[in-house]
Formats: sequence, C-alpha cells, structure tokens
Amino acid sequence: MNYQQLEELLFELTDLEKELQVSELSDEMLKKKMLSLSLSNEWFLDSAITWSDSKEASKSCSQAAYTYSLENDVLKLNVTDNIFVIGKHTRFAKMLNHTHNLFEMNYIYSGTFYQEIQGGKFKLT
Repeated sequence: MNYQQLEELLFELTDLEKELQVSELSDEMLKKKMLSLSLSNEWFLDSAITWSDSKEASKSCSQAAYTYSLENDVLKLNVTDNIFVIGKHTRFAKMLNHTHNLFEMNYIYSGTFYQEIQGGKFKLT
C-alpha cells in the first residue's frame, strides 16, 4: 500500500459515516446499535485486521472481534477470542461512556481528537 492508497482508505467516507454526518443518534439509539452484534461488525470492523491465537493475520472476520454488553447499566466492551485488532474507527459517531479490560491504543493520522478517560480530557493530534 502506498501513501495515496492509505489516504484514500482513511479519508473516504463509508456509507455509515455519510449517514451519521446528516443525522445524530440519541444516546439510547446508539446504545441499542452498540449492543447489537451484527452492527458491531458493521460499525467497527469493516476494515479491521485481526490476529488470533494462531498468529495469522486476517483481513476480515466472520464474527466481531469485540462486542458490547450492559452490566449495571454501564456499557462494557468484551473481547472475543481474537487477541489483537487494528481497525479504523467510525467517524461522526459519539462514543458513550464504557469500560473494558483491554489495552486500547489510538493513533491520530490527521487532525485533532479529544478523548475523555476517567473524567480527564485529553487532546490527541
């Protein structure tokens, strides 16, 4: 992959991103979508690459590498048997407060992103 192909991959809007640009989801609608396994695949894994215990990279998944559940009215991110995932996050989707027991790394390719972690606000560029 060259830089032009990378730029196209990162900046081309998916159908979901185009939809989110013109309509805002309520927190309840967003929570319902996040709790749906099939939409977890659509929203988070369209361009994901996963590494499983076999240490072989796979361009696509037959199931979500992670899902959300609701515990004590708090969203919790749950990892399935895939141990490492690289994926482009869906733009224009508000992220609800949630917990997880995994290590998450964000890389900002271009622009600025504000992340809230345990009440602290961080500017990522």
